[in-house]
Amino acid sequence: MSRLGDYECWAIFDGTQVEQYAAHPIEHDDENMERIVQEYRLSMHR
Repeated sequence: MSRLGDYECWAIFDGTQVEQYAAHPIEHDDENMERIVQEYRLSMHR
C-alpha cells in the first residue's frame, strides 16, 4: 500500500487469488467520479 495525498493506493499482483463479491457500473454523472476527474485533471471519455 502507498499513499497519495488523502488516498491509499492498493495493488493486486500477478498470482494473487481474488474473489469478486459485487460489481456495479460507474455512471459518468457520478459525483465522486466527477470530483476525482477534476482533482487529478483527468479526461473522461464517454
